Amino acid sequence: MAGSRRRRFIDPAGAIIVLIIRRLRCRDCGRMHHELPNILVPYKRHCSESIESMVSDQKVSVTADDSTIYRLRSWFAG
Repeated sequence: MAGSRRRRFIDPAGAIIVLIIRRLRCRDCGRMHHELPNILVPYKRHCSESIESMVSDQKVSVTADDSTIYRLRSWFAG
């Protein structure tokens, strides 16, 4: 094990939550990897529940700008 780091994300209500994420060093390649829980998406600031509701055309209230929703939909459409 190589320690931990703080990881912030935005929940559906718009609150910023801070988690402590474990950092692990790979014995084969020597690189650091972060152990993310299911609620987080790599390189995204919103939780997976929020991203799922933004990408699908659900009428769920999510605290995000229109530009953020547009970018996430474009990213998901790939």
